[in-house]
Amino acid sequence: MQAHPAKVMTPNSTDPNPVPAAPAGASGAAGEIAPAPRDLTHAFLSALLESTGDFVWSVDAKTLCLLTFNSALRDYLKTSFGVEIHRGMTLEDILPPDRAAVWHEFHRRVLNEGPFRVEFELFGDAGFLELAFSPIVQDGEILGISIFGKNITERKRAEAEILKQKQFAERMINSLPGIFYLFDREGRFVLWNENLETVTGYSTAEMALRNPIDNVADEHKEYVAQRIRLVFENGSADAECAIISRTGVRTPFYVNGRRLVIDGRECVVGMGIDVTRRKKAEQQLEFTTSQLRALTARLQSAREEERTRIAREIHDVLGQALTGLKFDLAWLAKKMGGEHPVWTNKIGEMGKLVDPTIERMRQLCTELRPGLLDDLG
Repeated sequence: MQAHPAKVMTPNSTDPNPVPAAPAGASGAAGEIAPAPRDLTHAFLSALLESTGDFVWSVDAKTLCLLTFNSALRDYLKTSFGVEIHRGMTLEDILPPDRAAVWHEFHRRVLNEGPFRVEFELFGDAGFLELAFSPIVQDGEILGISIFGKNITERKRAEAEILKQKQFAERMINSLPGIFYLFDREGRFVLWNENLETVTGYSTAEMALRNPIDNVADEHKEYVAQRIRLVFENGSADAECAIISRTGVRTPFYVNGRRLVIDGRECVVGMGIDVTRRKKAEQQLEFTTSQLRALTARLQSAREEERTRIAREIHDVLGQALTGLKFDLAWLAKKMGGEHPVWTNKIGEMGKLVDPTIERMRQLCTELRPGLLDDLG
């Protein structure tokens, strides 16, 4: 909103709708409004200026001396800077030279360019003013400059506090180890962190135009869309999916989301953690497990082979030896007949030991390799 040049209202003013002056001694015809007496007009303007807590003053266009001011400006300068102002004072009477130079530039600008507004920081960290400069024009001539100053210190401090909180929130979000996102039900991103831009390869301006599903691998899009709908329905959900960058780099992520309402708008807020290392660890574990299974099978096979070899050795060597011994003892017993009863009895006892030994041998072979039972007979 731009200020307009102030005009001195007199019967000779160039105002497009001047109030007509009543003839001397006229009491005023019906339908006509007689101009207010000068004292009444001055009192009205004075009351109007004093009714505001804002600062109002004017300076002469040529000398830049102080012409008028309200009590709000007078009291503020006296209280804050110990300066007692009065008509006719110059900027150098009120301000240090370096600060006065700034105001001279403002005066030069309004005289050359016309009305303007500016926010001005008071020296000494005393606060902020919103200033509106406007030339005072009469009959096409600039007679002075009017200045309206509104103390916006509290507003600026509130804005600075909001900015501080915003910057803190941004730093906190950007310090998160993974990606952060906030989007509405229509899929419009409201907030995200720098990690998301890094992972996807899209700039801030580009991310603002993208949908969260756009960055998901094709084979996971429908699944992730279902999980997002579940967040709006149940309040929370999570998922694992691959995020594809603009260059085609594929990164596995574990993502989650929670529903929240911001200014009456339903949104999803969530985080995502890069699970590349976990996936690699899972793959390595699966490979190691597979290798261990193969090694175990190999060891089992080797053990079975060794058992088979031992069982065959027992069967082929010891079995044949015991069988031969049994036949030899029977042959000896037959040859001796009854001529040597002691030896014959001893041979008979030895023969009786051979059969249990052969039976125990068969049991050992069966325990070592049950599949050899049929082979051993």
